[in-house]
Amino acid sequence: MSRVGILCASSLAALTFLVGCPTAPAENVITLGIKAATGQLTTSTPREWQALADRISQASETVDVSLSDAEAGAIVDFVQANDLNTVQEIRDLIQQAREDPSSVDVVIPDSVYTLFGEGSNLDAILGGG
Repeated sequence: MSRVGILCASSLAALTFLVGCPTAPAENVITLGIKAATGQLTTSTPREWQALADRISQASETVDVSLSDAEAGAIVDFVQANDLNTVQEIRDLIQQAREDPSSVDVVIPDSVYTLFGEGSNLDAILGGG
C-alpha cells in the first residue's frame, strides 16, 4: 500500500476511534476517497458513487446531483471497462473525448459528466485528485 493509502487508512481509523463508526453514506464517501487515493477506483461500488453524489449536492449551492441505481452502476461499469483507477485517469479520458471525440472509442455516461463537471467540488470531497 502506498504512503497515501496508509495515511488514508490511518486517518479513517483515528476518525472512527474518536467519533465512532461513520454512517453508511459517510463511510461510502470515505471508502471511495481511499480507493481514489490509492488508485483502486475499479473496485468502487454504485453505493459509493451515490454517496459521493449526495455529498457533492450537500457541499454545493449550485450543483444538485442525484444518481439512480442504474446511473451509479453505469459509472462502475465505465470505470471497470476502461480500467480507470484514479480521478485523473477519468478526467483525462473526458478531456480527450471533448477535444477529439473520434479518438475515444467509449461512451462516457452522462452521470460521469455530472460528477466530474464544473462546480462539483470533487477534489475537496475526495481529498485530492
